[in-house]
Amino acid sequence: FASRFDDTNLFRRHGPGHAFFELIDTQKPIKVRTQFFADDMGLLARILQTYEQSGRSFSMNITDAGVADQKRTFGEANVFAAVGGLAQMGSALEKGMVLTLAIWSDAGANMNWLDSCASNATKSGYECANHTNFTGESDFREAWKQAPGAWRGPVDYYPDFASSFANRSVRFTYPSIPEWMVEQGPFQCSLGADSKYDCSKVPYGFAVSDIKVSPLEHLPVERVSWFTRLLIGVVGIALALAAAVFVGYRVWCGEKCGKPLLHDSSTDVSDDSSAE
Repeated sequence: FASRFDDTNLFRRHGPGHAFFELIDTQKPIKVRTQFFADDMGLLARILQTYEQSGRSFSMNITDAGVADQKRTFGEANVFAAVGGLAQMGSALEKGMVLTLAIWSDAGANMNWLDSCASNATKSGYECANHTNFTGESDFREAWKQAPGAWRGPVDYYPDFASSFANRSVRFTYPSIPEWMVEQGPFQCSLGADSKYDCSKVPYGFAVSDIKVSPLEHLPVERVSWFTRLLIGVVGIALALAAAVFVGYRVWCGEKCGKPLLHDSSTDVSDDSSAE
């Protein structure tokens, strides 16, 4: 199958059936292709990221309009547009960037904003603490009525790290989660004097290989749309014809029109000598 979505968190907008592990086998190698598209002015206007694996694929399409629609749907401030959107990102890319991969944790929010429930109860009235287990479509639709996008993934809601992943195993409720990942063991992170957890010594990792960058050939003319090029061509031809007609008319007209097109210096000298 092949699908394309105008969002970066597919589950948050489309619900069950759109978790990453439901779209692709996360236990097998995945080919990721990221394409950057510019508009007629050469500004970054679209990012298309495609995940491919054994005949299966899905894409995430990022545009300024898509981000704006996402923020309206979820009732959030469009910070992306406020800092310049894709055009600003394109400007930064032109200066050069370094590809960085990192594994990190967020004990303060327990990573709920990533793949669990993370609603703003003050604005929406939907309280995650009252809906801790995610069982499927019915839970997603119930939350959507009050707080669209509250469920960002199918992981059960745990309010804090200390009472969940810090020191015990947790088994998730959603039946579509594969057996090999349905239970999360304790992270065994150490609690520091600043009341923050240090998970840097937890054995965890992933493999990335065969990274390739294939830039498109830089052709400035391709940044001008076909309509603009056609218009420039028509205007150019019209100006050339007008100039040709004008010159031809003056040559044909000559002194009949009161002033010759070409200045004759010998005539001027002759006239001056006669005057003397």
